Amino acid sequence: MQFKRRPVARSLAHAAGFVFLLTAGALEAQASPDSAQTPVRPPPASRRFCWQGKPLGRCRAFVLFELTTESHWIGSKLDAAVTRPGFGRSRWDDGLASQFVGELGAMVNVGARTAVGGTLTAGSIEPGGKPVNVAGVTVRYRRWLTPSVSADAGTGILRMPVGIVVPHSWGPVRKNVLRPALVADARLGFRDLVSATARVMVATDGEGRTHHALFVGASTGSKITMAATAVVATVLAFAILFGSRGDKVTML
Repeated sequence: MQFKRRPVARSLAHAAGFVFLLTAGALEAQASPDSAQTPVRPPPASRRFCWQGKPLGRCRAFVLFELTTESHWIGSKLDAAVTRPGFGRSRWDDGLASQFVGELGAMVNVGARTAVGGTLTAGSIEPGGKPVNVAGVTVRYRRWLTPSVSADAGTGILRMPVGIVVPHSWGPVRKNVLRPALVADARLGFRDLVSATARVMVATDGEGRTHHALFVGASTGSKITMAATAVVATVLAFAILFGSRGDKVTML
């Protein structure tokens, strides 16, 4: 009897193992489709080029299209040499009153929160008389504070109207001369749509005097202002090439 029971026991063991293997294979086959339905998403790839500033996770390089308007806040009156003490306020005491410029440039994200680049500047400055055309170039550094908020710092050279006094036999004559000015910029922007701006300008008049000014204002930029900025820059470029270089006023 024992001799006949051993083959039965072995057969039952083999059958149990076979059932276990079939069950395990079925469970594995059922789990595979489930895992295929929920794949792990790779991180988003950066686009090579964007028309609006974005961090490295979304852009590698982007274009700057900005229109900036600023008002003279503090600093040099630009032509204090022609101020006449005791006669009240001269029309030239205000010096630089305001500026309106367009910025065209590009930046490259060199890190997760850092971008570098530069811009070309063209616009006009109101020096107390009629507007004077200016142009220049700046280099810029950007720090992404958040994916939407950025802080920019820049430096460069801009042609700045400086008031000088030219003596004549009938009396002193005021004249604007365009001089190279060192410029330092600061911006706090939101998605390259709006920014709070500040600009410091320092220039010499070629006669041993140094003039400086601080401008504070706002800037706008996006795809919408791209065409407007290009048009303004083109018009101002022609005006700089073919326009006047200042104004003359005789002091009475």
